[in-house]
Amino acid sequence: GGKKKKRAATVQTQPPPKSLIKAITFPAHAGLPMGGSSGSKNVLMEVHYDNPNLTPGLRDSSGMTFYYTNQRRTYDIGVLEIGRVVSELTLIPERQSNWQVAAYCTKSCTQNNLPAAGINVFAGLLHTHLAGRAISVKQFRNGVEMSPFASNPHYDFNYQETTYFKKDKKILPNDQLTVMCTYNTLNRANYTVGGIATKDEMCLGYFFYYPKQKLSLCMSTEARSDYTNLVAAAEKNKRRVTGKDLKELVNIENTVQPLQYCAAKNHVLLQS
Repeated sequence: GGKKKKRAATVQTQPPPKSLIKAITFPAHAGLPMGGSSGSKNVLMEVHYDNPNLTPGLRDSSGMTFYYTNQRRTYDIGVLEIGRVVSELTLIPERQSNWQVAAYCTKSCTQNNLPAAGINVFAGLLHTHLAGRAISVKQFRNGVEMSPFASNPHYDFNYQETTYFKKDKKILPNDQLTVMCTYNTLNRANYTVGGIATKDEMCLGYFFYYPKQKLSLCMSTEARSDYTNLVAAAEKNKRRVTGKDLKELVNIENTVQPLQYCAAKNHVLLQS
């Protein structure tokens, strides 16, 4: 006699139509909840366009097709974003052929926000902008580096895709994930900062996993005071910040623990 609980729909696995070049498909036992009490209520499609030559008359017919079922899957899928917090605190000197930036998802974050059995990662997308040349994700457990978690040694901004693992990868509480991004700025006269523009940079990894947890962002950043002090000193001496300045700053930052950003999907901070 009680009121029936509303059942959420679940995005399901379907063969992609031949007209689609790429499609994201999920394991048969897992799906993204839609509607109901726990699923998404809205979908926002955001497209980034880049037309550096200002070519007129270009048209876009991008779109998405969702396949769903009312038969809810065994597990709900979550997306875990790891890497460097996107801000001007990511600094890459000019005229560099092989500059590396590291970012961390520390064990303090996984310890407090993952279940004892861990989570199962089945796919991932690695992401930088135009200066990126390689990305890798290393996994550490009990202080020991495990087999490579994800890697793209020949990264090309124009050919990004979601990679599906042959076997699910397990992330347990107390595991640490380290993201290493390599950049080439030989053709740039000024240093590069982190940001959303394609000429700015990012160092990120997005991973599909199940069962879904509150944890959505496990990232690191540097102390803002170090950067502002550097800029202030340069302005006081009436000169611009140079690659040499940035290298000295990085040497200082390497001696201190990076700041951890551990948060849920809505950017509510979690215990770390």
